[in-house]
Amino acid sequence: MRLETAALFGSKVKEFPLPSIYARSKLYTGRGENKTLDFKNTQYILNSDHDRLGFVLDRRGYFKSPADLDALFLRQPIPTR
Repeated sequence: MRLETAALFGSKVKEFPLPSIYARSKLYTGRGENKTLDFKNTQYILNSDHDRLGFVLDRRGYFKSPADLDALFLRQPIPTR
């Protein structure tokens, strides 16, 4: 996956293997115009196993298929007994 980050001078492009990208919260909520409205949090964060910082996306933006992004990136916590 190729992600472009903003920098003070220009931008920087980083590439990551797709399996190393994950999200800790769901993007698709079923509410709002884009089906991504969350009253508690306006940000969606993609993390990577290869980078300490997450990539912040605004939930108010346009996502063609937010449910598919959840299927690709959402990591559910493993339940403990």
